[in-house]
Amino acid sequence: CPIMYNQNDSTHSFWRYVLVLRNQRLRKEIISEMKKKYIVVDSAYQPLLHRQPIIKKINLNLPRNRKISENLSQKHICLPIHLGISIKDAKFIAAQLTKILSK
Repeated sequence: CPIMYNQNDSTHSFWRYVLVLRNQRLRKEIISEMKKKYIVVDSAYQPLLHRQPIIKKINLNLPRNRKISENLSQKHICLPIHLGISIKDAKFIAAQLTKILSK
């Protein structure tokens, strides 16, 4: 999972908080269980870049990158992160994820 901190000359946008998981089964379980608690867990990009119409149209051929992105797309989640999430909300999200992962 990424390290969320600011470098001296940059500021993090906190647009996505990506977690890379060990397997697809765990991903599906997390998404399903978090949904039951009204927590939206999604993917970074859908469709993936190489599946988007403009990329198909220009026939950008990156077979190695396609394989890597397909693999990662099945093993990651993005936790909700935005300005409307309070500290209380963040703690609730973390607690629910921790509960699922500890099963």
